[in-house]
Amino acid sequence: MSHDYPSASKIQSQLEPLLKVADVARLLGCTPRTVTRLCVSGILPAFRLGSSHSSWRVSEANLMAFIHRHGHHDPADVAESADPNQLPTPAPSPALLTTRRNAEGLKLVELQRRLTDPNWDA
Repeated sequence: MSHDYPSASKIQSQLEPLLKVADVARLLGCTPRTVTRLCVSGILPAFRLGSSHSSWRVSEANLMAFIHRHGHHDPADVAESADPNQLPTPAPSPALLTTRRNAEGLKLVELQRRLTDPNWDA
C-alpha cells in the first residue's frame, strides 16, 4: 500500500504562525519578562519549546484573544493581578483635541484640554 503524504511545504502553509516572546513584547508595548510571566501564569496561552525564558511561543489567535480581553490594560498589570478578569475597565475622559500640520505636512493631534477640567469654559 502506498500513502500520499502531504509535502512539507503544504503542511507549513497550513500551520498557524507562532510569535516569539520578543515579538509579542514589541506588539504589546511591554518587556519580554512581562510576556514570560503572562505565559507562565496561563493568562496568555502559549507553549514552551525549550528551557530558556525566550523559548515560549504564542499563536497569533491567542495573542489577538488576549488583546481583545485585556488590551485596555497595561500587560504588567494583567500579569501581576490575582484575577485579570476582575481588573476595572478604564473610562476614557473626554478631551478637546486640536490638529495642525508641521513644516513637512504631517498632521499632528494635540490635547488642548480635558473636558473634566474645572477651568473649562465651554
